[in-house]
Amino acid sequence: MTAGNRVSGKARVSGGNRKHAQVRCRAHRLASGVIGLCLVMVFAAFVFVILPSPALASSSTQSSRLLAAGTGAGPEVVPGTYLTLQCTHGTISLGGKQYCSHTTTAPIDLCDSSSCQFSMTGTVDSGYTFYGWVVSMEASVGCGSCLNTTLTLYTPNPGNRYSASVTLDTTSPPPPPPPSEVWITVATFENGSTSWLPAQVQACLNASCSETGNGGILTLYQYKAYTISLVYIQQNVSFSQWATDAGSLASNSSTPTQFTPTESGTLTLVTKWNPSGWIGYSDSSCAPSCTSVSGVFTLPLSGGIAGIGMWVGIGGLPLTGGTYTNLWQAGVQMNISGTNSSAIHAFWVACSGPTICSGPTHYNYAFPINPGDRIFVWVESGWGPSWFEIRDLSQPGNPTWSLTDSSFSASTQNVEWVDEPLQKGTFSNISVYDLRILGAPTTMYDDSMALEWSWRNWVITPLEMGDLEPGSFTTQFVIEPP
Repeated sequence: MTAGNRVSGKARVSGGNRKHAQVRCRAHRLASGVIGLCLVMVFAAFVFVILPSPALASSSTQSSRLLAAGTGAGPEVVPGTYLTLQCTHGTISLGGKQYCSHTTTAPIDLCDSSSCQFSMTGTVDSGYTFYGWVVSMEASVGCGSCLNTTLTLYTPNPGNRYSASVTLDTTSPPPPPPPSEVWITVATFENGSTSWLPAQVQACLNASCSETGNGGILTLYQYKAYTISLVYIQQNVSFSQWATDAGSLASNSSTPTQFTPTESGTLTLVTKWNPSGWIGYSDSSCAPSCTSVSGVFTLPLSGGIAGIGMWVGIGGLPLTGGTYTNLWQAGVQMNISGTNSSAIHAFWVACSGPTICSGPTHYNYAFPINPGDRIFVWVESGWGPSWFEIRDLSQPGNPTWSLTDSSFSASTQNVEWVDEPLQKGTFSNISVYDLRILGAPTTMYDDSMALEWSWRNWVITPLEMGDLEPGSFTTQFVIEPP
Protein backbone atom coordinates (compact mmCIF):
# COMPACT_ATOMS: atom_id res chain seq x y z
CA MET A 1 0.00 0.00 0.00
CA THR A 2 2.77 2.25 0.91
CA ALA A 3 4.58 1.50 -2.18
CA GLY A 4 1.47 1.87 -4.06
CA ASN A 5 0.76 5.05 -2.30
CA ARG A 6 3.97 6.37 -3.14
CA VAL A 7 3.68 5.44 -6.59
CA SER A 8 0.41 7.02 -6.52
CA GLY A 9 1.80 9.94 -4.77
CA LYS A 10 4.47 10.30 -7.27
CA ALA A 11 2.13 9.89 -9.85
CA ARG A 12 -0.07 12.57 -8.43
CA VAL A 13 2.87 14.70 -7.75
CA SER A 14 4.32 14.08 -11.07
CA GLY A 15 0.99 14.27 -12.79
CA GLY A 16 0.03 17.28 -10.81
CA ASN A 17 3.13 19.09 -11.76
CA ARG A 18 2.58 18.37 -15.41
CA LYS A 19 -1.00 19.44 -15.24
CA HIS A 20 -0.06 22.64 -13.52
CA ALA A 21 2.62 23.13 -16.00
CA GLN A 22 0.22 22.49 -18.81
CA VAL A 23 -2.19 24.92 -17.25
CA ARG A 24 0.47 27.50 -17.07
CA CYS A 25 1.47 26.74 -20.53
CA ARG A 26 -2.12 27.11 -21.69
CA ALA A 27 -2.49 30.25 -19.69
CA HIS A 28 0.53 31.58 -21.41
CA ARG A 29 -0.88 30.70 -24.81
CA LEU A 30 -4.40 31.99 -23.97
CA ALA A 31 -3.01 35.27 -22.92
CA SER A 32 -1.70 35.86 -26.41
CA GLY A 33 -5.07 34.89 -27.99
CA VAL A 34 -6.95 37.12 -25.65
CA ILE A 35 -4.74 39.97 -26.62
CA GLY A 36 -5.35 39.27 -30.26
CA LEU A 37 -9.07 38.99 -29.74
CA CYS A 38 -9.07 42.25 -27.86
CA LEU A 39 -7.23 43.92 -30.70
CA VAL A 40 -9.81 42.63 -33.17
CA MET A 41 -12.66 43.90 -31.01
CA VAL A 42 -11.05 47.34 -30.64
CA PHE A 43 -10.52 47.59 -34.40
CA ALA A 44 -14.14 46.57 -35.07
CA ALA A 45 -15.40 49.19 -32.67
CA PHE A 46 -13.27 51.79 -34.41
CA VAL A 47 -14.67 50.83 -37.80
CA PHE A 48 -18.25 50.86 -36.42
CA VAL A 49 -17.84 54.42 -35.20
CA ILE A 50 -16.23 55.68 -38.36
CA LEU A 51 -18.50 54.03 -40.98
CA PRO A 52 -22.33 53.75 -40.52
CA SER A 53 -24.07 50.53 -41.37
CA PRO A 54 -25.77 50.10 -44.83
CA ALA A 55 -29.19 49.95 -43.16
CA LEU A 56 -28.65 53.25 -41.43
CA ALA A 57 -27.36 54.83 -44.61
CA SER A 58 -30.50 53.76 -46.50
CA SER A 59 -32.76 55.10 -43.75
CA SER A 60 -30.93 58.41 -43.80
CA THR A 61 -31.31 58.76 -47.58
CA GLN A 62 -35.05 57.98 -47.45
CA SER A 63 -35.56 60.52 -44.69
CA SER A 64 -33.80 63.16 -46.76
CA ARG A 65 -36.08 62.36 -49.78
CA LEU A 66 -39.23 62.75 -47.69
CA LEU A 67 -38.07 66.12 -46.40
CA ALA A 68 -37.21 67.27 -49.92
CA ALA A 69 -40.52 66.08 -51.38
CA GLY A 70 -42.73 67.56 -48.65
CA THR A 71 -42.74 70.59 -46.47
CA GLY A 72 -40.32 69.15 -43.97
CA ALA A 73 -43.15 67.67 -41.91
CA GLY A 74 -46.16 65.40 -42.38
CA PRO A 75 -46.73 62.01 -44.03
CA GLU A 76 -45.07 60.88 -47.22
CA VAL A 77 -47.08 61.49 -50.47
CA VAL A 78 -47.10 58.33 -52.52
CA PRO A 79 -46.62 58.96 -56.27
CA GLY A 80 -49.45 57.89 -58.58
CA THR A 81 -52.77 59.09 -60.05
CA TYR A 82 -55.34 60.38 -57.57
CA LEU A 83 -58.98 60.22 -58.70
CA THR A 84 -61.82 62.52 -57.54
CA LEU A 85 -65.38 61.26 -58.10
CA GLN A 86 -68.56 63.35 -58.15
CA CYS A 87 -72.00 61.69 -58.06
CA THR A 88 -74.51 64.24 -56.71
CA HIS A 89 -77.58 62.31 -57.90
CA GLY A 90 -76.34 58.71 -57.98
CA THR A 91 -73.43 56.36 -57.29
CA ILE A 92 -70.16 55.31 -58.96
CA SER A 93 -68.56 51.86 -58.55
CA LEU A 94 -65.14 50.75 -59.80
CA GLY A 95 -64.44 47.06 -60.22
CA GLY A 96 -67.63 46.21 -58.34
CA LYS A 97 -66.73 48.38 -55.33
CA GLN A 98 -68.73 51.52 -54.64
CA TYR A 99 -66.46 54.54 -54.27
CA CYS A 100 -68.95 57.40 -54.55
CA SER A 101 -72.53 57.84 -53.28
CA HIS A 102 -74.33 61.20 -53.63
CA THR A 103 -71.23 63.24 -52.87
CA THR A 104 -67.88 64.45 -54.12
CA THR A 105 -65.05 62.27 -52.84
CA ALA A 106 -61.60 63.24 -51.64
CA PRO A 107 -58.78 62.27 -54.05
CA ILE A 108 -58.20 58.51 -54.04
CA ASP A 109 -54.82 56.97 -55.03
CA LEU A 110 -55.83 54.31 -57.55
CA CYS A 111 -52.98 53.96 -60.04
CA ASP A 112 -49.17 53.95 -59.63
CA SER A 113 -48.21 52.36 -62.94
CA SER A 114 -48.26 53.75 -66.45
CA SER A 115 -52.01 53.03 -66.85
CA CYS A 116 -54.76 51.28 -64.93
CA GLN A 117 -58.18 50.14 -66.12
CA PHE A 118 -61.35 49.69 -64.09
CA SER A 119 -64.83 48.58 -64.97
CA MET A 120 -66.99 51.56 -63.99
CA THR A 121 -70.73 51.51 -63.28
CA GLY A 122 -73.01 54.44 -62.49
CA THR A 123 -76.51 54.57 -61.06
CA VAL A 124 -78.90 57.55 -61.28
CA ASP A 125 -81.60 58.50 -58.78
CA SER A 126 -85.25 58.38 -59.76
CA GLY A 127 -86.38 61.60 -61.37
CA TYR A 128 -82.96 62.40 -62.83
CA THR A 129 -81.52 61.69 -66.25
CA PHE A 130 -78.01 60.49 -67.06
CA TYR A 131 -76.39 62.76 -69.66
CA GLY A 132 -72.92 61.23 -69.75
CA TRP A 133 -69.55 61.06 -68.00
CA VAL A 134 -67.52 64.24 -67.61
CA VAL A 135 -63.83 63.25 -67.47
CA SER A 136 -60.82 65.52 -67.04
CA MET A 137 -57.03 65.36 -66.64
CA GLU A 138 -55.30 61.94 -66.61
CA ALA A 139 -58.37 59.79 -67.32
CA SER A 140 -60.56 58.56 -70.16
CA VAL A 141 -63.69 56.41 -70.54
CA GLY A 142 -64.52 53.86 -73.19
CA CYS A 143 -68.10 55.13 -73.66
CA GLY A 144 -69.03 58.62 -72.49
CA SER A 145 -72.78 58.01 -72.71
CA CYS A 146 -72.91 54.52 -71.14
CA LEU A 147 -73.59 53.92 -67.45
CA ASN A 148 -71.49 50.73 -67.70
CA THR A 149 -68.10 51.51 -69.23
CA THR A 150 -64.33 51.22 -68.76
CA LEU A 151 -62.30 53.87 -66.91
CA THR A 152 -58.60 54.22 -67.71
CA LEU A 153 -56.24 56.20 -65.46
CA TYR A 154 -52.78 57.27 -66.61
CA THR A 155 -49.54 57.89 -64.72
CA PRO A 156 -47.17 59.38 -67.28
CA ASN A 157 -44.28 59.41 -64.78
CA PRO A 158 -44.62 57.02 -61.80
CA GLY A 159 -42.29 59.25 -59.77
CA ASN A 160 -44.84 62.10 -59.62
CA ARG A 161 -48.38 62.61 -58.43
CA TYR A 162 -51.16 63.21 -60.99
CA SER A 163 -54.87 64.01 -60.76
CA ALA A 164 -58.02 62.92 -62.58
CA SER A 165 -61.75 63.45 -62.08
CA VAL A 166 -64.93 61.71 -63.17
CA THR A 167 -68.42 63.24 -62.82
CA LEU A 168 -71.74 61.45 -63.20
CA ASP A 169 -73.54 64.20 -65.16
CA THR A 170 -77.23 64.36 -64.28
CA THR A 171 -77.81 68.12 -64.39
CA SER A 172 -76.56 69.50 -67.72
CA PRO A 173 -78.60 68.33 -70.72
CA PRO A 174 -77.06 69.24 -74.06
CA PRO A 175 -78.82 72.23 -75.64
CA PRO A 176 -81.43 71.12 -78.17
CA PRO A 177 -80.66 71.97 -81.75
CA PRO A 178 -82.47 75.10 -82.90
CA PRO A 179 -85.55 74.45 -85.01
CA SER A 180 -85.31 75.02 -88.71
CA GLU A 181 -86.28 78.44 -90.00
CA VAL A 182 -88.77 79.15 -92.77
CA TRP A 183 -89.42 82.38 -94.66
CA ILE A 184 -92.99 83.60 -94.86
CA THR A 185 -93.84 86.34 -97.36
CA VAL A 186 -96.78 88.48 -96.26
CA ALA A 187 -99.27 89.64 -98.89
CA THR A 188 -102.18 92.01 -98.27
CA PHE A 189 -104.72 92.76 -100.96
CA GLU A 190 -108.33 93.67 -101.59
CA ASN A 191 -110.78 90.81 -101.96
CA GLY A 192 -111.92 90.35 -105.55
CA SER A 193 -109.07 92.36 -107.06
CA THR A 194 -105.34 92.23 -107.62
CA SER A 195 -104.70 95.50 -105.75
CA TRP A 196 -102.53 95.24 -102.66
CA LEU A 197 -103.36 97.34 -99.63
CA PRO A 198 -101.36 98.76 -96.75
CA ALA A 199 -101.54 96.71 -93.58
CA GLN A 200 -99.16 95.39 -90.92
CA VAL A 201 -99.16 91.75 -89.80
CA GLN A 202 -97.56 90.64 -86.54
CA ALA A 203 -96.37 87.12 -85.60
CA CYS A 204 -95.62 86.35 -81.94
CA LEU A 205 -94.00 83.30 -80.33
CA ASN A 206 -94.31 83.67 -76.57
CA ALA A 207 -93.11 87.24 -75.90
CA SER A 208 -91.05 87.58 -79.08
CA CYS A 209 -92.84 89.34 -81.93
CA SER A 210 -91.94 90.40 -85.46
CA GLU A 211 -93.96 92.57 -87.81
CA THR A 212 -94.04 93.38 -91.51
CA GLY A 213 -96.26 94.77 -94.24
CA ASN A 214 -97.15 93.79 -97.78
CA GLY A 215 -94.24 92.10 -99.55
CA GLY A 216 -92.24 91.79 -96.31
CA ILE A 217 -90.77 88.55 -95.02
CA LEU A 218 -91.21 86.99 -91.58
CA THR A 219 -88.47 84.58 -90.52
CA LEU A 220 -90.23 81.98 -88.35
CA TYR A 221 -89.38 78.64 -86.75
CA GLN A 222 -90.77 75.57 -88.42
CA TYR A 223 -93.58 73.72 -86.58
CA LYS A 224 -93.89 76.40 -83.89
CA ALA A 225 -97.37 77.78 -83.17
CA TYR A 226 -97.37 81.55 -83.70
CA THR A 227 -100.11 84.02 -82.85
CA ILE A 228 -100.69 86.18 -85.91
CA SER A 229 -102.74 89.34 -85.88
CA LEU A 230 -103.57 92.41 -87.90
CA VAL A 231 -101.93 95.31 -86.04
CA TYR A 232 -102.51 98.11 -88.55
CA ILE A 233 -104.91 98.66 -91.40
CA GLN A 234 -105.80 101.86 -93.20
CA GLN A 235 -109.03 103.72 -92.86
CA ASN A 236 -112.06 102.34 -94.71
CA VAL A 237 -110.48 98.89 -95.01
CA SER A 238 -111.36 95.92 -92.82
CA PHE A 239 -110.15 92.36 -92.25
CA SER A 240 -111.75 89.62 -94.34
CA GLN A 241 -109.71 86.40 -93.94
CA TRP A 242 -106.32 84.67 -93.87
CA ALA A 243 -104.93 82.28 -96.47
CA THR A 244 -101.62 80.40 -96.62
CA ASP A 245 -99.71 77.75 -98.51
CA ALA A 246 -96.96 77.55 -95.89
CA GLY A 247 -98.63 75.79 -92.96
CA SER A 248 -101.88 75.57 -91.02
CA LEU A 249 -104.26 78.14 -89.52
CA ALA A 250 -106.39 77.53 -86.45
CA SER A 251 -108.97 79.86 -88.04
CA ASN A 252 -108.86 81.70 -91.34
CA SER A 253 -111.72 84.04 -90.48
CA SER A 254 -110.52 85.66 -87.25
CA THR A 255 -107.70 87.86 -86.05
CA PRO A 256 -105.73 87.09 -84.00
CA THR A 257 -105.40 83.40 -84.77
CA GLN A 258 -102.78 80.66 -84.59
CA PHE A 259 -100.45 79.95 -87.51
CA THR A 260 -98.04 76.98 -87.58
CA PRO A 261 -95.56 77.23 -90.47
CA THR A 262 -94.32 73.99 -92.01
CA GLU A 263 -92.41 75.34 -95.00
CA SER A 264 -91.48 78.60 -96.69
CA GLY A 265 -94.34 80.23 -98.55
CA THR A 266 -96.94 82.99 -98.37
CA LEU A 267 -99.26 84.22 -95.65
CA THR A 268 -102.03 86.30 -97.20
CA LEU A 269 -104.22 88.86 -95.47
CA VAL A 270 -107.36 89.40 -97.52
CA THR A 271 -109.09 92.73 -96.85
CA LYS A 272 -112.24 94.42 -98.05
CA TRP A 273 -113.14 98.02 -98.72
CA ASN A 274 -115.76 99.84 -96.73
CA PRO A 275 -117.62 102.83 -98.23
CA SER A 276 -115.37 105.86 -98.24
CA GLY A 277 -115.52 109.48 -99.23
CA TRP A 278 -111.95 110.31 -100.09
CA ILE A 279 -108.93 109.30 -102.12
CA GLY A 280 -105.21 109.79 -101.71
CA TYR A 281 -102.15 108.43 -99.95
CA SER A 282 -101.00 108.13 -96.36
CA ASP A 283 -97.66 107.19 -94.81
CA SER A 284 -96.95 105.79 -91.37
CA SER A 285 -93.24 105.03 -91.86
CA CYS A 286 -92.42 108.17 -89.86
CA ALA A 287 -94.33 106.98 -86.75
CA PRO A 288 -94.23 107.89 -83.96
CA SER A 289 -92.61 111.18 -85.05
CA CYS A 290 -94.77 112.26 -88.01
CA THR A 291 -94.71 115.95 -87.08
CA SER A 292 -94.31 117.68 -90.47
CA VAL A 293 -95.72 117.05 -93.97
CA SER A 294 -96.09 119.05 -97.17
CA GLY A 295 -97.20 118.66 -100.77
CA VAL A 296 -98.38 120.51 -103.88
CA PHE A 297 -101.85 120.17 -105.48
CA THR A 298 -102.67 121.26 -109.01
CA LEU A 299 -106.30 122.36 -108.78
CA PRO A 300 -108.62 120.84 -111.39
CA LEU A 301 -110.67 122.58 -114.04
CA SER A 302 -114.41 121.91 -114.03
CA GLY A 303 -117.14 121.91 -116.63
CA GLY A 304 -120.14 121.49 -114.36
CA ILE A 305 -121.51 121.38 -110.85
CA ALA A 306 -118.85 119.87 -108.59
CA GLY A 307 -117.21 120.18 -105.24
CA ILE A 308 -113.92 118.86 -103.86
CA GLY A 309 -111.58 119.42 -100.95
CA MET A 310 -107.79 118.93 -101.23
CA TRP A 311 -105.70 118.87 -98.08
CA VAL A 312 -102.56 117.73 -96.27
CA GLY A 313 -102.84 116.37 -92.73
CA ILE A 314 -101.13 114.82 -89.70
CA GLY A 315 -102.92 112.06 -87.76
CA GLY A 316 -106.60 111.19 -88.03
CA LEU A 317 -106.38 107.56 -89.14
CA PRO A 318 -108.06 105.08 -86.81
CA LEU A 319 -106.00 102.78 -84.63
CA THR A 320 -106.64 99.04 -84.45
CA GLY A 321 -110.12 98.71 -83.03
CA GLY A 322 -111.55 101.71 -84.88
CA THR A 323 -110.50 104.52 -82.51
CA TYR A 324 -109.79 107.68 -84.52
CA THR A 325 -106.89 109.97 -83.58
CA ASN A 326 -106.47 113.75 -83.50
CA LEU A 327 -106.16 115.26 -87.00
CA TRP A 328 -104.55 118.58 -87.99
CA GLN A 329 -105.23 119.48 -91.65
CA ALA A 330 -105.08 122.41 -94.06
CA GLY A 331 -105.89 122.81 -97.75
CA VAL A 332 -108.27 124.20 -100.35
CA GLN A 333 -111.99 123.62 -100.94
CA MET A 334 -113.30 124.13 -104.47
CA ASN A 335 -116.99 124.49 -105.35
CA ILE A 336 -118.34 124.98 -108.90
CA SER A 337 -121.80 126.45 -109.23
CA GLY A 338 -124.41 125.81 -111.88
CA THR A 339 -123.26 128.86 -113.87
CA ASN A 340 -119.74 127.41 -113.88
CA SER A 341 -118.54 130.11 -111.49
CA SER A 342 -116.06 128.88 -108.93
CA ALA A 343 -115.69 129.50 -105.23
CA ILE A 344 -112.25 128.40 -103.96
CA HIS A 345 -111.24 128.97 -100.34
CA ALA A 346 -108.30 127.96 -98.21
CA PHE A 347 -109.24 126.22 -94.92
CA TRP A 348 -107.96 124.43 -91.84
CA VAL A 349 -109.52 121.95 -89.40
CA ALA A 350 -108.52 120.57 -85.98
CA CYS A 351 -110.36 117.31 -85.24
CA SER A 352 -110.19 115.51 -81.91
CA GLY A 353 -110.71 111.75 -81.57
CA PRO A 354 -111.88 109.16 -80.76
CA THR A 355 -114.70 109.56 -83.33
CA ILE A 356 -114.33 110.44 -87.01
CA CYS A 357 -113.43 114.07 -87.71
CA SER A 358 -116.27 116.46 -86.93
CA GLY A 359 -114.44 119.67 -86.01
CA PRO A 360 -115.47 123.03 -87.47
CA THR A 361 -113.94 124.13 -90.77
CA HIS A 362 -112.22 127.53 -90.70
CA TYR A 363 -112.14 129.37 -94.10
CA ASN A 364 -110.18 132.32 -95.41
CA TYR A 365 -112.50 133.99 -97.89
CA ALA A 366 -110.01 136.80 -98.55
CA PHE A 367 -107.32 134.52 -99.97
CA PRO A 368 -107.79 134.52 -103.82
CA ILE A 369 -107.28 131.16 -105.60
CA ASN A 370 -108.14 130.21 -109.21
CA PRO A 371 -108.89 126.85 -110.94
CA GLY A 372 -105.70 125.24 -112.20
CA ASP A 373 -103.48 126.99 -109.62
CA ARG A 374 -100.65 125.08 -107.96
CA ILE A 375 -101.19 125.17 -104.20
CA PHE A 376 -98.42 124.37 -101.72
CA VAL A 377 -99.62 123.17 -98.28
CA TRP A 378 -97.36 122.59 -95.27
CA VAL A 379 -98.60 121.49 -91.82
CA GLU A 380 -96.81 120.78 -88.53
CA SER A 381 -98.11 119.43 -85.23
CA GLY A 382 -97.27 117.11 -82.35
CA TRP A 383 -93.91 118.53 -81.25
CA GLY A 384 -95.14 121.99 -80.22
CA PRO A 385 -97.85 124.41 -81.40
CA SER A 386 -99.82 123.22 -84.42
CA TRP A 387 -99.07 125.32 -87.49
CA PHE A 388 -99.82 125.46 -91.23
CA GLU A 389 -98.89 127.44 -94.32
CA ILE A 390 -100.82 127.60 -97.63
CA ARG A 391 -99.07 129.25 -100.60
CA ASP A 392 -100.35 129.86 -104.15
CA LEU A 393 -97.42 129.12 -106.41
CA SER A 394 -99.30 130.32 -109.52
CA GLN A 395 -99.99 133.90 -108.36
CA PRO A 396 -97.48 136.76 -108.51
CA GLY A 397 -95.52 136.99 -105.27
CA ASN A 398 -96.84 133.58 -104.14
CA PRO A 399 -99.43 134.86 -101.63
CA THR A 400 -99.36 132.96 -98.32
CA TRP A 401 -101.73 132.29 -95.46
CA SER A 402 -100.48 130.75 -92.20
CA LEU A 403 -101.80 130.20 -88.66
CA THR A 404 -100.63 128.81 -85.32
CA ASP A 405 -102.82 127.02 -82.76
CA SER A 406 -101.04 126.40 -79.45
CA SER A 407 -103.96 124.54 -77.90
CA PHE A 408 -104.10 121.57 -80.29
CA SER A 409 -101.77 118.62 -80.92
CA ALA A 410 -102.29 115.96 -83.60
CA SER A 411 -101.47 112.25 -83.49
CA THR A 412 -98.00 111.68 -84.94
CA GLN A 413 -98.62 108.13 -86.21
CA ASN A 414 -99.21 109.04 -89.86
CA VAL A 415 -99.44 111.77 -92.49
CA GLU A 416 -101.67 111.98 -95.59
CA TRP A 417 -102.34 113.78 -98.88
CA VAL A 418 -106.09 113.63 -99.62
CA ASP A 419 -108.74 114.64 -102.17
CA GLU A 420 -112.27 114.56 -100.84
CA PRO A 421 -115.26 114.90 -103.22
CA LEU A 422 -118.11 117.03 -101.87
CA GLN A 423 -120.56 117.07 -104.76
CA LYS A 424 -121.16 115.18 -107.97
CA GLY A 425 -119.38 116.71 -110.90
CA THR A 426 -116.79 116.39 -113.62
CA PHE A 427 -113.17 117.31 -112.96
CA SER A 428 -109.96 117.29 -114.91
CA ASN A 429 -107.08 115.29 -113.47
CA ILE A 430 -105.65 116.41 -110.13
CA SER A 431 -101.88 116.17 -109.78
CA VAL A 432 -100.29 115.82 -106.36
CA TYR A 433 -96.50 116.02 -106.15
CA ASP A 434 -93.45 117.08 -104.14
CA LEU A 435 -94.58 114.90 -101.24
CA ARG A 436 -92.36 115.54 -98.22
CA ILE A 437 -92.23 114.23 -94.65
CA LEU A 438 -90.12 116.11 -92.09
CA GLY A 439 -88.85 118.22 -94.99
CA ALA A 440 -87.39 115.26 -96.92
CA PRO A 441 -88.85 113.78 -100.12
CA THR A 442 -90.71 110.56 -99.39
CA THR A 443 -90.53 107.33 -101.36
CA MET A 444 -93.82 106.28 -99.83
CA TYR A 445 -94.94 103.24 -101.77
CA ASP A 446 -96.67 101.19 -99.11
CA ASP A 447 -99.78 103.11 -97.96
CA SER A 448 -102.53 103.93 -100.44
CA MET A 449 -106.15 104.95 -100.09
CA ALA A 450 -108.84 104.55 -102.74
CA LEU A 451 -112.35 105.88 -103.01
CA GLU A 452 -115.61 103.94 -103.38
CA TRP A 453 -118.93 105.69 -103.61
CA SER A 454 -122.14 104.18 -104.84
CA TRP A 455 -122.46 106.97 -107.41
CA ARG A 456 -118.83 107.54 -108.41
CA ASN A 457 -115.57 105.59 -108.77
CA TRP A 458 -112.35 107.54 -109.11
CA VAL A 459 -108.97 106.20 -110.15
CA ILE A 460 -105.62 106.87 -108.46
CA THR A 461 -102.32 106.08 -110.16
CA PRO A 462 -99.53 104.32 -108.30
CA LEU A 463 -96.91 106.49 -106.68
CA GLU A 464 -93.94 107.14 -108.90
CA MET A 465 -91.01 109.49 -109.34
CA GLY A 466 -91.59 112.06 -112.04
CA ASP A 467 -91.75 115.71 -113.06
CA LEU A 468 -95.43 116.54 -113.49
CA GLU A 469 -94.42 120.12 -112.95
CA PRO A 470 -91.25 121.57 -114.49
CA GLY A 471 -88.27 121.15 -112.20
CA SER A 472 -90.17 119.02 -109.69
CA PHE A 473 -88.76 115.52 -109.98
CA THR A 474 -90.37 114.07 -106.84
CA THR A 475 -92.80 111.46 -105.61
CA GLN A 476 -96.20 112.08 -107.20
CA PHE A 477 -99.59 110.64 -108.03
CA VAL A 478 -102.56 111.61 -110.19
CA ILE A 479 -106.27 111.41 -109.38
CA GLU A 480 -108.46 110.76 -112.41
CA PRO A 481 -112.21 111.36 -112.03
CA PRO A 482 -114.15 109.13 -114.42
